[in-house]
Amino acid sequence: MNQPETQTKEQVLLRVEGLKMHFPGPRRGSFPWQGRSTIKAVDGVDFELCCGQTLGLVGESGCGKSTLARAVLQLYRPTAGKVIYEGRDLCKLSDAQLRPIRQHAQIIFQDPYASLDPRRSIGYTIAEPLMLAGVKDERLRRERVLELLRLVGLDAIVENRYPHEFSGGQRQRVGIARALVTNPSFVICDEPVSALDVSIQAQVINLLRDLQVRLNLTYLFISHDLRVVRYLSDQVAVMYLGRIVEIAPTEDLFGNPLHPYTRALLSAVPRARWEESGITRIVLKGEVPSPIDPPTGCHFAPRCPIAEAGCSQATPPLREVRPGHKAACFLA
Repeated sequence: MNQPETQTKEQVLLRVEGLKMHFPGPRRGSFPWQGRSTIKAVDGVDFELCCGQTLGLVGESGCGKSTLARAVLQLYRPTAGKVIYEGRDLCKLSDAQLRPIRQHAQIIFQDPYASLDPRRSIGYTIAEPLMLAGVKDERLRRERVLELLRLVGLDAIVENRYPHEFSGGQRQRVGIARALVTNPSFVICDEPVSALDVSIQAQVINLLRDLQVRLNLTYLFISHDLRVVRYLSDQVAVMYLGRIVEIAPTEDLFGNPLHPYTRALLSAVPRARWEESGITRIVLKGEVPSPIDPPTGCHFAPRCPIAEAGCSQATPPLREVRPGHKAACFLA
């Protein structure tokens, strides 16, 4: 495979502007003319990601993290907005125009067993992206497969085995190898360790970190585990009900969160008895609103412990409160 051009960390690799991903929801009534409701899974997201860096994306289940990832890669065609990758708006490209770009933008899925074809050997699974990329030489494909197996810590002899013959951690290593086989520069990690045992998670996390340094990869890392995100990420974005409510450098966000939702998330991180956190647990009231009928104004206002009357009247913009630290809150 051709090596990607050398990029510096000051270069913006990915820019997302006003991204929306809406789905048709259930019917509003029993009559056809009443129409369908709209599920606003992602509702206006903006962020930038520089070369060689990791952006951690956190939030509750159902807030739109995985949908955002798939919309960025055009696995879902966005309803509105821009996804500018290496200077090109992916939303305006046809499937044929996207094909060569997909070689350099890959994804590691959450469940390593569900994402692997049980009828295909590991070697075939890893080599398949090369076939789709037009690499016809079987010898070159096999050499690349063996190289990737060694890179992710697996023996070359496993290439003829099938997914059911591997442990969860080994299957995820296969998923990582498949994502890297076309030599991408950008990889989305969609909760890659959440389905693994705790003892295996650290191995996979350290593998991802080592590969990033060795191959100069750029990650969008999605996770529920805030400690993992803090360990891996250069920046962290917090999502709530389809919107990013805060984004900042990792230590700035963990050390001084500005949005009340971020404070509540950080206060819920489990800690050992000997750890001195000094953080008071914040218990939010109520449930997360439905993306079919989100609240007006700030989506977090109905559950916010410091909300004022104006919070439910207007949507707070994601504004820079401190250098490099943005928050979507009128009171930040």
